[in-house]
Amino acid sequence: MVAEAKCRAATRGERWTEQRSVVVRILAASGQHQGANDIYLAARIHDPHIGLATVYRTLGLLVTLGIAKRPVQGSRYARYELSFGRTRHGHLLDADTGSMVEFTDPELDRLHNTIARRLGYRIIEHRLVLIGRRAEA
Repeated sequence: MVAEAKCRAATRGERWTEQRSVVVRILAASGQHQGANDIYLAARIHDPHIGLATVYRTLGLLVTLGIAKRPVQGSRYARYELSFGRTRHGHLLDADTGSMVEFTDPELDRLHNTIARRLGYRIIEHRLVLIGRRAEA
């Protein structure tokens, strides 16, 4: 993953640093959505001199390079995940707590593909965000 990010950065003329490599490795290792502050705290274990601004700049660059994405816009906190190497999934955002649950559903995938074909398209990216509140028991 680091090599891919480094290569993409080089094609854009971006300098690559070990601190950026640390951020990519943390993002790749977790397999979950992470906020910049979470990534920053984990990065400080590997490099105590890394700054929060560096983490934010690196995340912005990774989004620009297509390595990472912010899957849920409009949530209280920006969270990031890798853009590839993962199965297609949706997100359920709890409106009260801000917690997020990932889910997959083959039936939903079939429906998305059917709709896209009917309209003459092929899906190249998939973003599904459901925002809800826990149902009372």
